[in-house]
Amino acid sequence: MIRLLSRLLLASIMLPIAQSDGNCEWYGTWPTCLPDECPSGTVEVGRMRDGRSPVKGFGYGCWAPFKKRLCCKKEAVKADISKHCHQLIDVNRRADDPCPIGQSEIFADLGHHVAHPLCCDWGTIVI
Repeated sequence: MIRLLSRLLLASIMLPIAQSDGNCEWYGTWPTCLPDECPSGTVEVGRMRDGRSPVKGFGYGCWAPFKKRLCCKKEAVKADISKHCHQLIDVNRRADDPCPIGQSEIFADLGHHVAHPLCCDWGTIVI
């Protein structure tokens, strides 16, 4: 019960960061999900084969090893993604484990019941 309450509290803190207002979009069409690059005026935030994301419109997952690209408008990216965002790769991580405190989950690539979320410092990206 305490764990559930702590997750709900974290989710309510992260809502302003995680809500989608059209600044970001997934690119790539099933099954190979192969756009060459993000459109002009956008920045690639990350890539995901299949998983969860507050950004709507992901659609069907991609065949391995292909991935869709998450592209965000340049003005929506408020800090250097390479310094303020990190994909957590940990085989012991459960699919429902949240990002560390002070970070927001931008997306989580799921595979074999393990989540590999892209976690960014709060305020890095306005999704």
